[in-house]
Amino acid sequence: MQSLGEILSSARNEKGYSVDQVAHDTNISKNYLQYLENEEFDQFPAEAYLIGFLRNYSDYLGLETEKLIALYRNHKISEEPTPIEELVGKKKSSLQPLVYLGVIGAIGLIVFLGIKILPKVQNNIQENRQLQQEANDRRQNQDYKIDQSNTELRIMQGDGISFEENGLNFMFTVEDSGDFITLVQNENAMGESTEYNLHLKDELYLSLFRDSPDYRLFLQDMALASGESLLFVEKLAPQEEMERSDQDIPTLSELETELTPGETNLELDSKTILTMTSPERFTLDIRFRGYALYRYEVDNRDRDERYYREGDNFRLDVNRSVTIWLSNGVAAYAKINGVEVNLGGPGEVVVKTIQWTRNDQGSYDLVLIPIY
Repeated sequence: MQSLGEILSSARNEKGYSVDQVAHDTNISKNYLQYLENEEFDQFPAEAYLIGFLRNYSDYLGLETEKLIALYRNHKISEEPTPIEELVGKKKSSLQPLVYLGVIGAIGLIVFLGIKILPKVQNNIQENRQLQQEANDRRQNQDYKIDQSNTELRIMQGDGISFEENGLNFMFTVEDSGDFITLVQNENAMGESTEYNLHLKDELYLSLFRDSPDYRLFLQDMALASGESLLFVEKLAPQEEMERSDQDIPTLSELETELTPGETNLELDSKTILTMTSPERFTLDIRFRGYALYRYEVDNRDRDERYYREGDNFRLDVNRSVTIWLSNGVAAYAKINGVEVNLGGPGEVVVKTIQWTRNDQGSYDLVLIPIY
């Protein structure tokens, strides 16, 4: 039968999680996670901390929490010494002096533990409060300026977000209701303001500097331990940029030659996803079914990389092409404009390009091409 630490360690390894990743996701110190897996229970300042961390860690791994807590208590009981009277039997002679000494010793032990442990608990509580207060103070007047293609913002109540381009400026203020985030656009020349509500996993397209959408906002996470929420901001390429470059879209054979320089008569295992009379911006939607590293480069320009876990979603609007790297092909369920796309199998490292190409009929194919 596996011990408590072995159950936790095996479940974490089966899911492909590192201790650092679990510590980041659960806000439990890496040291305490290792203490649980190594069954070093005496390293915890108090049993209440141990039970709380064990409960959170177990829930995170999808294990039966109450059974693990019961397993810990059985382990604790098994390590407690058997009372001396059960080993040698009670003597009929008077043991009252020893009993008194035992009570006095127990009281002394409790006082000693209180002196040693209570300051640690109080210090931890004080440090957490101080860190939370520092985080709140630091972000009360935080203003984010969007000056790059893609960025991830850690926002909270009262933060400001500004978009600047060609001398124009649009300002937004963050309001947090607890259930959703509200972005309030500052008053325009008519004295009017606009509000946009974003629930978890919602996305918002903004048309600030041109008629077509020029920014996409995606609320990735909410109510983190720090009180923050994660907002992903993506700058979209102008729609007319692709329309002007239709003439430059390659044929499939030209694209294969470009992707495999120096190779001759090499035909890549390409798959056609869509066929249209003219190339249009397409949307790549990915729902992650497991832990994976995901990297992408869109329109030979914007690149980003991050780790995703089960239940995360990702959406990207593409003008002409996107190249993706994925550490585990089966971890990502992908769709392009609603069409399901198979990126790879279990454990397969995926490197693929999705791009518009010209065909012999004068129309355009959106193709999926493996790089290697």
